[in-house]
Amino acid sequence: MIRFPQPGALCARRRGGDLGANPWPMLPLSARRGPVDSRASALLLLLGVVAAAPAAAGPPPTGGLISRAAATPHPRLLAGAADIARVKALTSEHPLARRLLARLVAEESSLAMVSDGRSTASTIVDCALLWRLSGNASWAAKGLAVVEAEANARTEWPSSASEYLDWGDLMHGLAIGYDWFYPVMNVQQRGSVAGAINRSFADYTAAAAASPETFYLTYDNWNAVVNGAAAMAALAVASEYPATAGRTLSFALAGLQRAMGTLGEDGSWPEGQVYTQYAAISLAHVASALETATGSSAALTHRDRLDKLPLFLMHQNAPSQRFFDWADTDMPPITADSYVK
Repeated sequence: MIRFPQPGALCARRRGGDLGANPWPMLPLSARRGPVDSRASALLLLLGVVAAAPAAAGPPPTGGLISRAAATPHPRLLAGAADIARVKALTSEHPLARRLLARLVAEESSLAMVSDGRSTASTIVDCALLWRLSGNASWAAKGLAVVEAEANARTEWPSSASEYLDWGDLMHGLAIGYDWFYPVMNVQQRGSVAGAINRSFADYTAAAAASPETFYLTYDNWNAVVNGAAAMAALAVASEYPATAGRTLSFALAGLQRAMGTLGEDGSWPEGQVYTQYAAISLAHVASALETATGSSAALTHRDRLDKLPLFLMHQNAPSQRFFDWADTDMPPITADSYVK
């Protein structure tokens, strides 16, 4: 449940720690769709508000998560069938929800496919949500076609570290696609997509163990996006591959503790607005997926800090709703004066 606390001291802590100065390659976000800017994010937020449950106190448990996920019917990531029904009712009753749904339909109807992982994931999530809310089989057909094509072509681990985020975005989308489109997939389709996801787990863990400073134990959005995607993919195929999914989930959650520890007690994050949103959505989706698939997000340390992150993002905006360009977000120049006018 998203809560807005009283304003606290918004800290900006440096990336660092026992790994020393890690490479921090930045990728331009302009003209790229994805979870950060998709209209589906707003409706998924509604899903998260509906489905979220308070995290349990105490040390993060990991045992039994996969067995609990395997026992939970699809859809089990971000929302269950009852949650989706409640959001579907909102789109009929609430003006804002209706507008968001209309904008999502217009966006997904007009945009052509782009081959990067972020855009692909956005298309999958958009179509899955539109099918679940409307029952229109054309959205399922479009989204499932993308899921199958990408699972067969691009789930292998990338050869270049600069493409790790692309893998994370793609796996994020495939996890949701497999979970949400499960009822309309035949046995062959399920086996093909789940098998492709499962084959990627070994490469992910090997890469993380070999070079943890590239994403696995970093203090930035790379950790949240890549480890978060692996965790969600493991939950998605928990029934089909309990052994490898269980190992992958435990491994991903261990890496995510570094990301969760990066959150300040007031919900602050040491990157700029766009990259903070990028990390926040990945972390929020993992927390929500754990809650809906296993009944608790207690496996994530500092879970309560996620509830405070929206206020941190709001405080970064000037009255003009523009924000300072910390890196390569392609924002027009903004001066310090903009924050006080």
